[in-house]
Amino acid sequence: MKHLILFFLFLLALVRVGSGQTLTGTVKDAATGDLLENATLSLIKSGRTTFTDKQGQFALILTADDSLKVSHIGFIDTTIAVKPNAKMGTMVLLHKEGNMLEEVQINTGYYTLDKERATGSYVHVDNKLFNRAMGGNVLQRMEGLLPGVQFVNPEGTSASDIRVRGISTIESDETPLIILDNFPYEGSIDNIDPNDVESITVLKDASAASIWGARAGNGVIVISSKKGGKNERMRLDFTVNKRLSQAPDLTYGTAWLPSSLVMDIEKERYDKGLFTFGNHIAVPLYVDYLKMLEEGLIDEAELEKRRNIMSVTDTRREAMTHLYRPGILDQYNLRMNGGSARSSYLFTTSYQSDRQDVVGNHSNRFNARLQNNFTVFPWLDLMVDAAFVNQNAERNGVEYNDLAILQGGTSMVSPYLQLRNEYGDLMSIPKDFRYAYTLYAANEGLLDWTYSPLEDRGKVINKSFSKELRTGIGLDFKLYKDLKLSMLYQGILGNSGGGTLSDKDSYYVRSLVNSFTQSNGTRIIPHNSIFRTSSPQERLSHYGRVQANYSKKWTYTELTTLGGAEIRHAQTEMLPSSVLYNYDSEYWTGSAQYNFNQSYATRPTGTVFQRIPSASQLHRQYINRDLSYYFNGSYRVLDKYTLTSSLRWDGSNLFGVKANQKGVPLWSIGGMWDMNREKFMSKVDFVDSWKWRVTYGVAGNVNKTITHYPTISHGQSLINLATASLNSIGNPSLRWEKVSTVNMGTDLSFFNGRIKTNLDYYVKNGRDLIGDTFLDPTTGVNGAYKINYADIRTKGMDLNVSTRNIDRKFLWSTNVMVSYSSNRVMNFYDQGNLALYHYFYPAPPPRTGISRDVIYSIPWNGLNNDGLPVLEYNGEAVTDYNVYYNQQLTREDLKNAGVGVPTWYGSLMNTFRFEKLEISFLLSWKAGYVVRRKSMEPDGEFYARYHSDYFDRWQQPGDELITAVPRKIEVGEMPATNAAAISNIYGNSEVLVREGTHLRLQDVSFNYQLPLKWSQKFRSRDLAIYGYVRNLGLIWKKDAGLGNEDPDFINRMYTNPLSFSFGARIGF
Repeated sequence: MKHLILFFLFLLALVRVGSGQTLTGTVKDAATGDLLENATLSLIKSGRTTFTDKQGQFALILTADDSLKVSHIGFIDTTIAVKPNAKMGTMVLLHKEGNMLEEVQINTGYYTLDKERATGSYVHVDNKLFNRAMGGNVLQRMEGLLPGVQFVNPEGTSASDIRVRGISTIESDETPLIILDNFPYEGSIDNIDPNDVESITVLKDASAASIWGARAGNGVIVISSKKGGKNERMRLDFTVNKRLSQAPDLTYGTAWLPSSLVMDIEKERYDKGLFTFGNHIAVPLYVDYLKMLEEGLIDEAELEKRRNIMSVTDTRREAMTHLYRPGILDQYNLRMNGGSARSSYLFTTSYQSDRQDVVGNHSNRFNARLQNNFTVFPWLDLMVDAAFVNQNAERNGVEYNDLAILQGGTSMVSPYLQLRNEYGDLMSIPKDFRYAYTLYAANEGLLDWTYSPLEDRGKVINKSFSKELRTGIGLDFKLYKDLKLSMLYQGILGNSGGGTLSDKDSYYVRSLVNSFTQSNGTRIIPHNSIFRTSSPQERLSHYGRVQANYSKKWTYTELTTLGGAEIRHAQTEMLPSSVLYNYDSEYWTGSAQYNFNQSYATRPTGTVFQRIPSASQLHRQYINRDLSYYFNGSYRVLDKYTLTSSLRWDGSNLFGVKANQKGVPLWSIGGMWDMNREKFMSKVDFVDSWKWRVTYGVAGNVNKTITHYPTISHGQSLINLATASLNSIGNPSLRWEKVSTVNMGTDLSFFNGRIKTNLDYYVKNGRDLIGDTFLDPTTGVNGAYKINYADIRTKGMDLNVSTRNIDRKFLWSTNVMVSYSSNRVMNFYDQGNLALYHYFYPAPPPRTGISRDVIYSIPWNGLNNDGLPVLEYNGEAVTDYNVYYNQQLTREDLKNAGVGVPTWYGSLMNTFRFEKLEISFLLSWKAGYVVRRKSMEPDGEFYARYHSDYFDRWQQPGDELITAVPRKIEVGEMPATNAAAISNIYGNSEVLVREGTHLRLQDVSFNYQLPLKWSQKFRSRDLAIYGYVRNLGLIWKKDAGLGNEDPDFINRMYTNPLSFSFGARIGF
């Protein structure tokens, strides 16, 4: 940091102060005439900067013609031309934000246009709003800011966790298309440096998105990076951010019972002989102690001592103490930009270090980007852009789920595990085999076979890396004053991979060596480290585009058109992995010369034969080629009527054998009426702007998992012979999926921008969607066959209202966002022969007339006086639960309990500003959906599926009036099939379905522009500190039956932890 500050001071020393004339003047509020203190004034060419005093006055040395940029918090920036011989006493009037119509530039990836002239539905996040949030990746900073953009996974960090206006497909990819600097981006979103983002635009309807054609059916998110500007003196900006997040609170989860109670349950099961013992089977630790007592390996006193310790131990708190920690994220960003009359440049570099909340896990990322623009000739501009990112991660930690063993097919963590005892000694726990067997394995000449999580941590080092180089070049030709031609190219080269180094003393190596140690003591696998690489991936993409733009304006009309063609070639290659045994990490040597086809007897039983774990030999390559032609036009009449249209033809190597199936024409048409420009609106002076929009068009979607060609996979059999299996028989009639959208909207502004409203209503129809059907078995093809035939409809609305409630020295503004989206499958093959349990999956089988997000439930009639569910079939009571669940109950008997994705969602953001301090908070809400919570099953003890609802169980007659949790079913009380049926009936019943409606405080943000004396002290033009708090928790939820559970984190171990961020920004 010290060297960086010295570097800044050195650069400042290079600035020469020449003689010239003093430019003086005053800055005022254009609406009130009030003098503005602490306005920032910068001469763009010379770089000189000053601030206004308490009288709103300023003075600057002016040596040559220049441009004066004036800015102030809460006002719109303005730039004026100044000359040395101009008269003194310049007056600058600033307009408050919102008092003037905003000239927001919408970037579609192909062109930019004023939002005020757009017929389509767009939503735009500028740089200031985007940087309100700190930490996280690009998409996480968007949450709660964009109407129509829904985060369906509260823990999500990728584009696949986002829906733009619901869904428009059934079995294909729902991910919106990401555009980065004018081209589709298919790399990891974590590769993009948030500090390098200038703005984000979301294209929501067909008119906005159809320019991207067959890949735009799920919506388009356009990310624009920062650029340098011409005629600007070099500027340096440095930001530093730090985020502190709390360690996960594992006590949030409800799948838990106290240690003493679980031990009582295990003792009861042990006494009834319900555990299976064998050296190859891991059982809960307390159960192992009971068995050790029976075998004489420990006495009663030792057992009682261990039970007393275990009864007061909580594995969750042990994990929170030893396995988890607060997370720390550090971000540093340096940006340098400027330009002359014929060129501009921008260089930005950043570094991010993330100490994650699992002890031993951390990652870092380095970004660098260089962007240049040159005016080579008056008729030719050249753009060159290069960006590089390098990410590295290590996952060496042990997590809570790593403490689990398998019990009855269920992965469970005993609640009484101690990781470190009261003396500080590291404790061992059961892992893959019986604990007692591992304790005494050394007596058989084997290595120590016990597993101590804290001792093992750091002995298995998992490293991964990802590198990406993105280059671009563009040429802009001015062929005629109204005609331009552009040629763009972008190439992306990336690779990723990793490796795992398991130390010789790690549990993995010791266990593997012991397992393959033969009865005569021969070690098939040497006792040394093992190094294994993951399958490396290499990615290469080429994009090319040629585009012509024509724009002509006449007295009453204006025409803007563009047309072009583009080509894309994307290739991904997955290479085989490797493994080296007997690895020496000092000399990087090991051996792969083993017979991986031979089977060996393995311990503990000696009767199970296995092969030495080998590396994957799969070598795969995926190639996608696309060719497109497109046109977009806009015709404006009398500056109040606008007609737009677009047409695009897309072709791909994935589709049919006929030319008309390889490509698909996609189009849109739209209109906009600026009603406020009509004469009859002239007397309605409180309305600033009132526009009506309507669009209709067709975009597309693609399913890359199927092609028109048959596909096979090659491999090797158990006896090392080449094999081939048929993945798909191919579909010569395969077509693009199509999504048609109609959108109607209106945009209003009242009272000089104090109230602004945007309202859109839309209907999306997905047609020719990929869906399952079945072929005649005589064809030799079994199972589902995917063809184009299915349909889905999504409809909804987006409302955004912004107000300036107080607009004085103290400013208070509010932004309200409300969105609604629901879907219905209109046509899909009826899979009525599916087993009932399929309909309780998170994504149940699609059904015509039902939402794709439906949650089904079994009707619930309460408990009887014996504590078991009351069942009815055809109006009669049912006592055979197995027959009811597996034979009588049908799909038609299930209840549509609601949908699992909110149909209503939105946010409320209030911003308060006083002089140089700004504070805002964001409330988010979700409604119109349900969640299914888990509970204590009647036979849960047998399968070690514990839940805190245990304490609400039916205990005696009359309890059925106050609880819905069935009683415990004793082992042997009834057939196991009946007990399992009761658990399934209760676990999937409507009584466990709860309303998810809730309101949460998502974040609080503050920003403070330091006083003038501080900026002058550092000779900076910008000096600010800021802070951000995220995940503050629920404020209200509708369903009290959820107890302490958060609807967004139902059945989870913990919620997103509270985080605190703070940072500083300095600019020269």
